[in-house]
Amino acid sequence: MSKKFLIVTSILLVLILVLSMVGCTGKTGAKGATGPQGPEGPMGLQGLQGEPGLQGELGLQGELGPKGSTGAAGATGSKGATGDKGDQGEPGTPGATGARGSTGSKGATGSKGATGAPGAKGDTGPAFSNLGILLYVEDGTKEIAYVTYVLDEPIALAGLTELMFFQELVYRGYVAGQVNTFGANVILGIDADGDGIYEADDLDWHFSHDPAVLGDDTFISMDGASIDSVTKVDALTIWGWWTTNAVGDGCGALCITYPVLTDPGNFVGTRLTLDSQICLIRFVVGGSPNWQDIAIRVTSEMIPSEVGVFPCQ
Repeated sequence: MSKKFLIVTSILLVLILVLSMVGCTGKTGAKGATGPQGPEGPMGLQGLQGEPGLQGELGLQGELGPKGSTGAAGATGSKGATGDKGDQGEPGTPGATGARGSTGSKGATGSKGATGAPGAKGDTGPAFSNLGILLYVEDGTKEIAYVTYVLDEPIALAGLTELMFFQELVYRGYVAGQVNTFGANVILGIDADGDGIYEADDLDWHFSHDPAVLGDDTFISMDGASIDSVTKVDALTIWGWWTTNAVGDGCGALCITYPVLTDPGNFVGTRLTLDSQICLIRFVVGGSPNWQDIAIRVTSEMIPSEVGVFPCQ
């Protein structure tokens, strides 16, 4: 309670007490006029706090009001931010190894498959003699050892683009005044008249120089490359190819490489023409004093047709 309230209350109590005393002493006179309001008295002392009043009775519960209508659905909230990735968990304990399963029964044997068709026949392998032919002469002025390769199909002069072989010095005796370093010689048998037949006896011609042994054909010869051990010979690059002259009693174009020899400009004075065909190839040792008491093994990828010594011993 405020101090003003306490003061007003105290004044009212004093007035009531005075009026009670007046009523007991005499007849109440007429009500006097209200005097002017006196000055506000001093604030009275605060009274003692009263004791708490008794608790009022609990009122009856009111009736249940009508069920309210369902409110409108609230707006969907925005998607929350993705949380931080949690730490990786510890690996679990490995499970126990399962027991081995029982072995299944063996399946039935399948039926035998049909026999396949025979494969194509392979190429014929090289003859044993193609692994190397030994050519030996005691006196090259009297004999020629040779190995001949007859071509299945003749080829044009310019069609021969490679002629490779190996030569191995197997034995070389000492001959006074003789260097004896020549390797195997090469002879190409040429069908000069175009009848498809090689008629010349080139081995005989090396000793006789007789045109009759050539018929209408001729040959081209490579002087042997030097040899000291095992040598790989690219014959078409060797300097020293030559052929017979047109008459057939001597040499024509002399000592040039094979590709140059096939140039028509070098056919002048020989039996060679643009239509000339190579029918056979020989490797030879002998036919001149350059080969004395010497043995040379020659090896080529070609299959030999004949091996021998001229003239026959």
